[in-house]
Amino acid sequence: MLVDIPEDRPAVLSPSPMFDPGTVYFGKSRKTHVDCPSHAQTELIVRLANLGVSGKVTLPADTGPCFKLLDRVNVRLNKALARFRELAESRTRDGRVREQLVEVLERWFVLGREAAKPPMPASEDQ
Repeated sequence: MLVDIPEDRPAVLSPSPMFDPGTVYFGKSRKTHVDCPSHAQTELIVRLANLGVSGKVTLPADTGPCFKLLDRVNVRLNKALARFRELAESRTRDGRVREQLVEVLERWFVLGREAAKPPMPASEDQ
């Protein structure tokens, strides 16, 4: 199943599991939403979106593989976060700086590091 995850944050599950259990709402106003055929897909979309993933993403169509993928994402991220905390603690005693380091490392781990900006071309006058 191909789903387009909006850039709006936060992503939350429907507050009404009885009437719209397969809906994920995006943004503070909750105007943007995605409807899914299964609860497993909604949970996976919420997790990916709140990690910063957006755009077109292919998800498993069946419930079992969705929950398995969600579990694998969580396990991998938890291992990485534990390592990032160790690294941050070994570099500074300032708790605020440690949390900032962990946040940056997590973002790079999930989304990749931004490409360096290309150097400015030299002007022809020089």
